[in-house]
Amino acid sequence: MNKTEYYFKIDLAKGFCDRLDHLLKAWSVARSKGSKLNVYEQKNIYCGLSLLDVFENLDDTIEVHDINKCQPSASMELISTKGLYLHKESKKLINYLFQNFLKENIKNVLNFNIPINTFGIHIRAGDQILTGEHSSEPSRVAFENQIESNKIIDDFLENEIKNNQSFLNCNSVFICSSNLLFEQYLIKKIDKKIITNEKKCHKFTKKKGMSTIRGTEEGMIEALIDLVCLSQCINSVSKSTWANGNYESRFHDLSRMLTIFNKNDI
Repeated sequence: MNKTEYYFKIDLAKGFCDRLDHLLKAWSVARSKGSKLNVYEQKNIYCGLSLLDVFENLDDTIEVHDINKCQPSASMELISTKGLYLHKESKKLINYLFQNFLKENIKNVLNFNIPINTFGIHIRAGDQILTGEHSSEPSRVAFENQIESNKIIDDFLENEIKNNQSFLNCNSVFICSSNLLFEQYLIKKIDKKIITNEKKCHKFTKKKGMSTIRGTEEGMIEALIDLVCLSQCINSVSKSTWANGNYESRFHDLSRMLTIFNKNDI
């Protein structure tokens, strides 16, 4: 192995999937140089789950550190992932990670089997920091935002889902979103067997009906469950309900790269 070590600092304003995506890119670069990658991160309000909460006994090409406990040494070189597109390399590494280094308690949580020939639908809700009082029911503000979002979902359903051959031929549909209202809305619109992650602990906030726990450790584990379930679908589509529906989903991209849980003949 090259004696030069590299380091990468996780963007702490990102959620787990964004962090994982950039880690995979930085790790790919370091491995291509025959070098070790040191990753620095911490848990916060954006992401209550660290990489070390999910993975253990990583190989000697990568080491994850808590940035509060140590800093990169002066001899290390920084790796930037800005503008990098490394789909082939990232796909290889995400499957390597999930196949070999998942903690046992995380494996047990992720032990979900989606039926063969299930079509997946992911609705990307807007990011926000959850503050203030929480309501047990959607407020008028949430309802007004839901109307706007419903229009995007309706267009998505008519123009991209209902004419999708995999959807037409599927036996069941898996639906996931960080916003419970979006899941409920789609369930009413689709005349097929529906599968969702029923163990979610959603609570409404007064803004957008977002889950109050999405950024916590429990919320991030919910997202991991959705990720693994979505990865098992024979095909899947994703739509954002903000930025006019044009915002890409890193979550969906990673689900398509993750293939080790997929039992479909694809």
